[in-house]
Amino acid sequence: LEVEVASILQTAQERATQEAAAILEDARAEAEKIKRGAELTIERETAARMRALESEVVDLAMDRAESMLRAKFGPADQQSAVRAYVGEVAGAPLGGQVQ
Repeated sequence: LEVEVASILQTAQERATQEAAAILEDARAEAEKIKRGAELTIERETAARMRALESEVVDLAMDRAESMLRAKFGPADQQSAVRAYVGEVAGAPLGGQVQ
């Protein structure tokens, strides 16, 4: 009877060890999936935030450039720019002319 009890205990202990190993392996695999999912989420979020920051920087730079132009580009500058543009247009060859 003692031998049979010892055999049953040995078998139970071996099964428990195998089940524990299987549970640990499943837990490791699940943890790896969760970790990879988190890494992908972090990458996507980082890229999205970088795009948003880049867009904000461009908008701020454009606003600053516009403010600087408005401050430094007065009526005389506007008149000069218009005259130069009109001169370019007036001197441009018109399409459809036969030479």
